[in-house]
Amino acid sequence: MSHQMDYSERSHEEPSPYATGYQETPGFNSYATGQGMFSAGQKLSGSAGKTATASQRLALAIVSLVLWVFTLGVYILLIMVLFSMLIAVINVVYNRNNT
Repeated sequence: MSHQMDYSERSHEEPSPYATGYQETPGFNSYATGQGMFSAGQKLSGSAGKTATASQRLALAIVSLVLWVFTLGVYILLIMVLFSMLIAVINVVYNRNNT
């Protein structure tokens, strides 16, 4: 029982670093701390109160839709080419065995 210290006795002997306002800085660089090469986690300054106008939002929506159509068109074209190649390969293999 003599080895146990009361909480009040411990608090008087060693002050807590949090009680004195001490804040530990992280000892490593990461995306969240924004230190070193990883400064992408910091907030941008200068454009805090600006909002996009209606014409800018409309232009962004139109460009986004055009890019989606273009991307989907490329995928559809790729699928059609692959399907056509598959039909051609099946046709060549089938006709070679029948002659």
